[in-house]
Amino acid sequence: MNRSIKRLQWRLVACLVAVLVAVTGLTAGTAWGADGGLPGTGDKSSIPARHSGSNHCVTPEGVDANKLLGISEQLFQPDACNVLKTGEHYVPLGGPGFWYMNTFWEAVPADYTPSAPTPLEDFISKVRSVTYVVDPDTKQERSYRYTAQAIMDVRTIRDFFPETGPEWPTALFLAKLPPLPPGHHRLGTSIEMRARHCDGLGTDPVVNCLGAGLTKITVCPFTVVPHDARATRP
Repeated sequence: MNRSIKRLQWRLVACLVAVLVAVTGLTAGTAWGADGGLPGTGDKSSIPARHSGSNHCVTPEGVDANKLLGISEQLFQPDACNVLKTGEHYVPLGGPGFWYMNTFWEAVPADYTPSAPTPLEDFISKVRSVTYVVDPDTKQERSYRYTAQAIMDVRTIRDFFPETGPEWPTALFLAKLPPLPPGHHRLGTSIEMRARHCDGLGTDPVVNCLGAGLTKITVCPFTVVPHDARATRP
């Protein structure tokens, strides 16, 4: 696996493909799958639902991400789980909100000194907040800022891709965002760090590191349809 394949869309203005799919080297013919279900809990807090319901976002290797994470709300994953239903809260997953890293300090930029024994500990000690902007640069723009610790869940890529995924720790940010009206939407994401962090996977200061302060990550498109509508991927 080429470890230089990293979170390029953290720096792009548009979220084109899911990072998890690119990272694990899956073929272009594979994709996440989703089928709709009942509305979520209606809880407007930032904490994910405790019980899995009827929404299912499934990886190409057959893992139901809703069941894995214990989330009943719709999961928004840019590559396939990107058609949401009206009246339901949704939780960004994949390109909109995660950061993965090595299990040890294998490679870092020459000017970086880790602050903890492992990249995961380093990241957790420095991450401060995550901000989601719905429909940025439009009249409908809405921003939602969450303390990172309130919405963070640490897994591994292998949890989602048991056949091909590495055991890299992955910090997921599982914010529960309010329902949206029908139509095409975009979701922008930014992450705030107390200090610079690098992932231990490489030496590129842009691809492998997050700087102190606020970093704009992605803007990912998705579609919302009426709850009883049948729709295909945009």
